[in-house]
Amino acid sequence: MESNDKEVFLRSASATCSAAEVQRLEVEPHEHTNSVNRSYSDINGAWFIFYSMLLCWVRTAAQQPLNLALARQQTVPSDSGRSTWRIILSVYSSEGGWHGLSQGFVALTLGCALSEAIYLWVFEYGREVIPLACTVTRDLIAGYVADALCRLVHLPLSIVALRQMTAGTIGKSRAGTTGAHVRGGIVRTLVTLYRERGLRSVYAGYGMTLVFGCQWTAVWWAMYGNSKSYLYAAA
Repeated sequence: MESNDKEVFLRSASATCSAAEVQRLEVEPHEHTNSVNRSYSDINGAWFIFYSMLLCWVRTAAQQPLNLALARQQTVPSDSGRSTWRIILSVYSSEGGWHGLSQGFVALTLGCALSEAIYLWVFEYGREVIPLACTVTRDLIAGYVADALCRLVHLPLSIVALRQMTAGTIGKSRAGTTGAHVRGGIVRTLVTLYRERGLRSVYAGYGMTLVFGCQWTAVWWAMYGNSKSYLYAAA
């Protein structure tokens, strides 16, 4: 873009966005970064993805017993009135100790770690390359697209994890159900899901997520980035 054309473009962008919302258009590392102008070009992409996955995996792994108890409270009638601690103790004592508490662990941690990396990479990369001068609009679009794409990985694996976490309770009343979900692992559970209603089972709830879920992520990023710019300027 020629110098005169760039000046015209920036002036037109300033007419619709406040001064705090207009960023430089060059996609290149900044000489000096701060919490406002730091973007994808200023970081090491490989390490960014690695640490995103690692931190998310550690966080999700640490919450495994709580996630298991929550899944049963929300989906198993007999556990809906029990406390989190009682469910954890019951699973530990009657379903094989730590093996029982680890039901759904691999699927949930894998899904969360992969989707977190996809989400953050798509958002950071997208908000830098989307050809719009207004950062609020870029954050809005990048946030929505990132959330929509990461759900393609997170949703099937979270459903698998939920099935595996509750399979122990189903198996008490239906012989053989537990083995199909727990011993078979992720692949067999996905196959079982697909045989029920095809992709409608594998991606159950994805349509509602696109309509209601992703927009809140988009709005949050837009408000966060804009508020951060104003607060940084005021400081």
